[in-house]
Amino acid sequence: MQPRYGLFGVVCTFVLTTFTPARPVTLEEIRGHVEYLASDELAGRETGEPGCHEAEEYIAERFHAWGLEPLPGGDDLFVEFALRAGRFDKERSRATLHVGGRTYDGRLGREFRPFPFSGRGSVEGEIVFAGYGITAPEHDYDDYAGLDVTGKVVLVLRYEPAIDDPTSPFDGERHSPHAWFETKARNAREHGAGAMLLVTGPMHGDSDEDLSLQRGLALVAPDPADASDADGFIAVQISQDWAATMVSSSDFDLAELHEEVEAGIPASDLRLRDAHVELEVMSGDGRSFVARNVVAFLPGSDPLLRDEWIVVGGHHDHIGQRAGRGDRIFNGADDNASGTSLVLALARAYTERDARPRRSIVFATFSGEERGLLGSRALVEQELLPMRRVRLMMNFDMVGRNPHQPVRVFGDGVASGLRDIVESANQGVGVDLQFSGRAIPSNSDHASFYRADVPILAFFTGVHRDYHSVRDEADKLDYERMVEIARVADAALWRIADAGPEAFPRFIHHVAWLGVRLQVEEEDTGSRAHVTRVEPDSRGERAGLRAGDRVASMDGIDVHDPGDIGRRIRSVPPESRVRLGIERDGRLLDVEVERARAGFLGIQAAPVDAEDRERWNLPRTAGVRVRRVVPEGPAEASGLRRGDILVQVAGHDVAYEDIVDRLSAIGAGEEVQLEIVRAGDRLHLTVVLAARPDES
Repeated sequence: MQPRYGLFGVVCTFVLTTFTPARPVTLEEIRGHVEYLASDELAGRETGEPGCHEAEEYIAERFHAWGLEPLPGGDDLFVEFALRAGRFDKERSRATLHVGGRTYDGRLGREFRPFPFSGRGSVEGEIVFAGYGITAPEHDYDDYAGLDVTGKVVLVLRYEPAIDDPTSPFDGERHSPHAWFETKARNAREHGAGAMLLVTGPMHGDSDEDLSLQRGLALVAPDPADASDADGFIAVQISQDWAATMVSSSDFDLAELHEEVEAGIPASDLRLRDAHVELEVMSGDGRSFVARNVVAFLPGSDPLLRDEWIVVGGHHDHIGQRAGRGDRIFNGADDNASGTSLVLALARAYTERDARPRRSIVFATFSGEERGLLGSRALVEQELLPMRRVRLMMNFDMVGRNPHQPVRVFGDGVASGLRDIVESANQGVGVDLQFSGRAIPSNSDHASFYRADVPILAFFTGVHRDYHSVRDEADKLDYERMVEIARVADAALWRIADAGPEAFPRFIHHVAWLGVRLQVEEEDTGSRAHVTRVEPDSRGERAGLRAGDRVASMDGIDVHDPGDIGRRIRSVPPESRVRLGIERDGRLLDVEVERARAGFLGIQAAPVDAEDRERWNLPRTAGVRVRRVVPEGPAEASGLRRGDILVQVAGHDVAYEDIVDRLSAIGAGEEVQLEIVRAGDRLHLTVVLAARPDES
């Protein structure tokens, strides 16, 4: 868990905020909402189906009955967005593979399956392996480095590097947006490829993968020009067996290919031999239709702050029903009738309260979450919500099970003072909470807002054996604890929505390569990004940055937009310099900093268990178990071995959660000292960090 940093000691403000609940959230109302939403009558609430429509009517009727309003400028409580239901003609869609002089015919639904967003048409070309198909300049990572894929068909792996390793430069154990199918397809198209083939690699799953045709959904761009750009780009998922055939004439098999990529070997060194494919994807009886989010507005009381909005949401859709006998309906009581019920309960409570908070509250339930966060993505990406007004998003997804486990709270590590707010709200309630620091899962609707640099606060009680099964029924939820979670969320929401400008949670930009943390603050002259922390021995410190500095410009361009600073910082390419205009004590300073390539140590890491931590007297801030050493990497050259415990890097404690940031702050090419524990002995090693092999 990452340390928490407020700004200028304002935590006490939250304690002074008055919170006066109206009629408390009750067990009966929560149970009533869940029992209806998770009833067989709604048939699993699949997006676009009648049951989901009925759920939306139910939610809207209650919002309306409680006196909530449509969004400013809206006519009703439904915010519509367009989806395309992708169906493909089984007879006219085909794939033919030519490898080593032999021909293999693929069957739709067996060897290949088009993605819902795939274009229609035909393509043929040489197959080029492109690793995970990721280009991520913010992580100094590019699978396309050294590849020319123009007019060719790229074969890419599902997910992203080191998906079970939190020290991965991506999200580690959670998928980042770079793992999304659409992101990979867009990246392939932008590199000039004619089509994309995606396979689940042997290290990430067995070969018995279900590629049967299902109705897929994809967002339709509101601007037809945007939609037409992807119309001709074919993107399909293929079976492991078919992918193994594609590489059968090369110097490796599919498992070896995957292992090489995981070891850091660039895709440009892993060329396929004599592999070509012909693809034809034709439309069947697919259709476009309009889906609906249910969105209601509660105006704030302060004329100066009511244009700042807090979104309180959860998804109301689920996965529908299946064919066959017996119980066929996926009722989705926990996923996510539970979260929807808390949104409804809070909406009712806030409309009955005599006083209103200073900021406005948007109560929203989303459709299409189970198909890729489609409803919340439409709100954010298509500006169906005016995002310049959204200051924080609170999300409830699966909050009704696992009563003997703590409630997971996400967002405390990326917004100033948020943990203090939630802990204060929990006083007198006593819910067992587990704060997650900077770990933000990307598989629920809060992720759509987080990617737009909006602070988030999300509640989650964990996955269980009934997840996405017909056994997720209303009678299995712990309604008493759901009431307690609602009480904590209610009090936290009031503290957030009613906070003064100086005490409101601000998004924290963790700029690992610079070694600083930034928060955007509102000032009389506009917004400014404040430096709230500078890591010792970082590039930021060496450049002269200090806590309290304000970033006024980057390369001579003013930075005033709160959403702009994150985009500008992330867009700085490795091995380039950027000039920061810094305001300090009434003076304007020019500070030039260089973004180096992230340091590559060449290990796969694991946490240190409590027993070893106690045995070797390791503080909480130090300790990374070396699970694997990459052959011929910097770690191996330094003498680091599997099983060693890494304690310090360059004189600073390093923990399992922050090793990527530490290496990014140091950068490639630098010589550093490592302190390790090996069989009880403290040893010191010297290592020269490298750039990732795929960057060279």
